Amino acid sequence: MKSALYTATILLCALSAFCSVLLWVSEQNTVEAKVLFGGFALGLELCKFAFFPMAAKLKGILSAGLYSIAFALLLLSITATVSLLETGAINNLSQARISSEIYQSERSNIESINVEIKTLQALIKEDVKNGYRARALSQGDKLAKLRSTRTQAVNILSSINVIPDSGIHSIFRSLAKLFDSNDKAVRFWVYVVLAVAIDICGIACLMLINSNAINPLRVISGEIMKSNASKSKDPNRIKQDIASGIYGDYPVMTKVMEKAGIRHPKAKEIFQQLLDDGSLMQIGRKYELAGI
Repeated sequence: MKSALYTATILLCALSAFCSVLLWVSEQNTVEAKVLFGGFALGLELCKFAFFPMAAKLKGILSAGLYSIAFALLLLSITATVSLLETGAINNLSQARISSEIYQSERSNIESINVEIKTLQALIKEDVKNGYRARALSQGDKLAKLRSTRTQAVNILSSINVIPDSGIHSIFRSLAKLFDSNDKAVRFWVYVVLAVAIDICGIACLMLINSNAINPLRVISGEIMKSNASKSKDPNRIKQDIASGIYGDYPVMTKVMEKAGIRHPKAKEIFQQLLDDGSLMQIGRKYELAGI
């Protein structure tokens, strides 16, 4: 369970940071700018993931301030993720449109019309040069019709909209029909939900890991402290420590009580047992190890 939580935390945080860095880098034209803005994006992402657990441990104005900054960074990260996903979807649609048969056919038709226009323009220029004005005017009418035909073809080309048959786009179309909307709006909100889920789940996993219940270091250290405390309260262990000189040649009952975590009756009983077996000697109100 814990290993799955750690893996999910690493993956989600890394994906969120990668989306922000990739978007900021893709908007720059020079290598220096890419490195600079990529560093900015990565730094802000790290601050976002650090501020939430920190704010949960603090109180008062400082906690509220950190939460405000963290939520602002969260919103910025979600926006970056949605923008990157939307850019990828637009590029995918554009590629599918350009690769479609109808687009290639219409584009080939436009190229043929352009060749005819150039040829006709050359003929008209030659007729005008040679003095065949009547024929030049007749050719001019043909040229105007060709240009009109090309304009229509360009309008048809720009209106071609091809949607890929991939699974995700099929889901978008189905959701659009279900909610009586269009594919673009559905796609946008699906990406928003996905971006929010990535960041929120990553932050939730991170905060769970940093909590006392999940953090293995704290659990282990707590168990060690409990184990040490239980050992320190063992009367036989305390007697051995006193007799071996851990508390010094002149052990003081109050110091033994403080370090061993025991009350006065228990300490007095231990000291009396040491006196009885000869490991400890009492001189006035002070105690001394035997053989000193």
